[in-house]
Amino acid sequence: MKKVILTLIFSLTLCPLLIGQNTIAKFKYEDAEKAYLEKHYEDCISNLNEAEELLGQTAPKILHLKILAQYQLIKSNPYESYDKLENLRYNCATYLANYDISGLEEKYRDIYNIQKSLSDYPTNKNDFTTKQNEVEEENKKILNILKLEKMVPVEGGTFVMGNKKGRKNEKPEHKVTLDNFYIGKYEVTLSQFSDFVHATGYITTAEQLGYSETYHSSKKKWIKKKGVTWRYDATGKVENLNSNPVINVSYDDALAYCDWLKQKYGGDWRLPTEAEWEYVATGGKNRTKYKYCGSNDVDEVAWSIYNSENNIHPVGQKKPNELGVYDLLGNVYEWCFDMYFDRYYEYGPFINPIGPKAGSGSYTMTKLNTKNINRVLRGKSWNFTIDENDINFRGNFYSINSYNFVGFRVVYKQEDHE
Repeated sequence: MKKVILTLIFSLTLCPLLIGQNTIAKFKYEDAEKAYLEKHYEDCISNLNEAEELLGQTAPKILHLKILAQYQLIKSNPYESYDKLENLRYNCATYLANYDISGLEEKYRDIYNIQKSLSDYPTNKNDFTTKQNEVEEENKKILNILKLEKMVPVEGGTFVMGNKKGRKNEKPEHKVTLDNFYIGKYEVTLSQFSDFVHATGYITTAEQLGYSETYHSSKKKWIKKKGVTWRYDATGKVENLNSNPVINVSYDDALAYCDWLKQKYGGDWRLPTEAEWEYVATGGKNRTKYKYCGSNDVDEVAWSIYNSENNIHPVGQKKPNELGVYDLLGNVYEWCFDMYFDRYYEYGPFINPIGPKAGSGSYTMTKLNTKNINRVLRGKSWNFTIDENDINFRGNFYSINSYNFVGFRVVYKQEDHE
């Protein structure tokens, strides 16, 4: 009888504990799902490990999500660790051997496809180490190129884009998740663009059309300045400061420059997306909520209508922001990759968004001439006022035109290793 009573007491004590552990394990799984959606894969795996520890075993959905997270990490850096690769292979084999269960066919196919893709990587440690060394050498070359081109690493993450108190096209505020990338420390300079033109013989839009667009604020109208090209400053005089940002370049000119870098170095060189630009402007993961990209004093970080003396200035003379990037506000507007759509924030997507396929003004985007369509501009310029919320300000102009207050900076993303 005494033994029965002790067993009953033990059961009554243990049951609430087990129920509590199961509940916490459920919370850990939910946290893991959230981390996965936000591309925080290490956090996802950590939460799943804790859930398994609480349960004393794994479960189909836990192992499935863990494999998905492990695979994302392997894809981003496949030759980081042989042990991590082998652990993923082991988990795939475990799942396929134990969970061929009715109702799990879709998840089973996920794991089958991942296991199949892992055959692209070495299966023994010696071959893996050889490939790992080759990749390390390649990465060293890339880092030297990025240093030469003055590129700043940006750790991806999730941030709130837009401004709920801002202009109509800045609403609604919404969460956006971005991958890692590199961005130009400075706007592309006259010297850099000159190297491109001399290397390729490229003829810019302004040279083809015979003019560039200039806005006269006093007259409140646009003027086509004949003969003005990328070689000229904002006043229409021949430029002699190689460290000034290049202006009087169209969106197409900026793309051509990016294509040249791509051919020269390999990898994905392009204009920043609107989301990437705003993420950098807010400071990325180093954000400290400054009003103006690195300071609460606009004159410390930006050339505007109040201090520019009606012209552009050499890059990097003002303070950088938290990431070490200069002139995000002021000096020159910057072309972004995206086509412009005023209500784009309402539709997404919200993971690595690149803008609508075509559009300007409304969401009726059929039968539009994509060669004469508005592209996003960010950051304002030397001839504009700069306000507290201009990190979120969304400008736009025709992609085929050149302007005396518009330049650009570039982004780089490394291509995946085969």
